[in-house]
Amino acid sequence: GNSLPLCIETFHRILKKYTNRSFSTEEITACFGINEIGLFHKLLPLQVEQAYSDYIGLYQELHSQYCPEPFCKMPDVLLDLKEKNIPLVLITGKGPECCNITLAQYGMTDFFMKKYTGSPTNVNKEKHFINILETFHCSPKEFVYVGDAVTDALSAAKAGVACLSA
Repeated sequence: GNSLPLCIETFHRILKKYTNRSFSTEEITACFGINEIGLFHKLLPLQVEQAYSDYIGLYQELHSQYCPEPFCKMPDVLLDLKEKNIPLVLITGKGPECCNITLAQYGMTDFFMKKYTGSPTNVNKEKHFINILETFHCSPKEFVYVGDAVTDALSAAKAGVACLSA
């Protein structure tokens, strides 16, 4: 689903609360690639724990308003793939808490065999792609990632796997 507006709005509100200044969308998205805790370490180093706690609460509160449903037909596509015994693995830049909130909102908590979430210190999708190839004993030609950002395509290319765009 398109949770980008939700993430940005939630960061806007929390950063404003703690700094009393408005951050631009560009300032916020420039920090993407690390998860929410990493962003707060970067922008609010003295208030990480409380800001993160507030972020999680607000993210959950606003979820149904900003991205109430997954992309059209996505649950059907995932169910069809699962019924065909195609391994489904989720890779996201979100931290585990936000990932789980979104999956619960979409009724998708049981779709994925494994979930890889973002790191507070660096972009880690390339590493996750390589782990999946090793875990499932497959070649890059047998693997497809569906991403929603240019950085997804770049990480996939570095790992030698195909990236489709949502």
